Amino acid sequence: MTKTAALTELFAGVAHQQKGAAQVNRHTLIEGLKVLQSDVGHRQNAGVVDDRGDRLVDLVAEGVDCVIRSGMPENSSLSAKPLALIPEVTCASPAYLQRFGRPQHPDALTEHLAVGFFASHQDRRYPFEFLVDGALRRVELASRIDVNHADSYLACALRGCGLIQLPRYRVERQLASGELVEVLAAYPSPGLPVHALYPRHRQQSRRVRVFIDWASQIYAQRFGPLDRRQLQP
Repeated sequence: MTKTAALTELFAGVAHQQKGAAQVNRHTLIEGLKVLQSDVGHRQNAGVVDDRGDRLVDLVAEGVDCVIRSGMPENSSLSAKPLALIPEVTCASPAYLQRFGRPQHPDALTEHLAVGFFASHQDRRYPFEFLVDGALRRVELASRIDVNHADSYLACALRGCGLIQLPRYRVERQLASGELVEVLAAYPSPGLPVHALYPRHRQQSRRVRVFIDWASQIYAQRFGPLDRRQLQP
C-alpha cells in the first residue's frame, strides 16, 4: 500500500466512524486533512486528535526558578508577575467561510465548527472568549479536529477545518495575504494574559528579578504597557 493510500484509508475511516477520535502526529494530520474535510460536515461524532505531548514543567519538583506561561495562573503555590495582555483575533479561511458562512454574533457560533485546542496535561478544551456589551462571554464550539500545538492549530485553520482564536501576531501575515479572514471584530477577545511564574515559598533571587524585568520590557515593547485592570480571571 502506498503512503497516500494508507493515509486515505486512515482518514476515510475516521470520517465514517460514529464516535471516537483517531490520534495522529502533525505530519500525518496535515497530509490527511483533505480526506477528512470531505465528510466532516456530515459526521457529528467522529474526529481527530493531534497530541504533540507538550508538558508543563513542575517548578517546585524540578527545581526550576521561573517560567513564562500564557493564561490565568491556576497554581496557588506559585507567585505570578503579569507581563502582557496579548491581543487576539478570531478568524477562518475563505474556504471555511464560503462553506459555513460568516458569523455576525457570538450567538451564531452554534452553527459553526472550531479547530479545538486542548491542554495535554488536563482534560480541558479551551472555549472562545468575547466581550459582548462589556461583559466576558465564553463560547464552547463543536469541533471535529482537536490539537494541542500552535502550529497544528494554525495549519488546520488554513486547511478550512474551522474557526480559530489566537494571538493576532501569530497570523498577521496570513490576514494580510487573505489566507485567513477576521470575523466577529465587533466582539473582540479580552486578550491572552502572560505571566512570569516562580515558586512562592522560595525567595526570589536576583537573577530571577533581572530576568522578569527584562521580559517585562520585551513584552511592553512588542504589545504596549500592561494595564492590570484589563486582566480578567
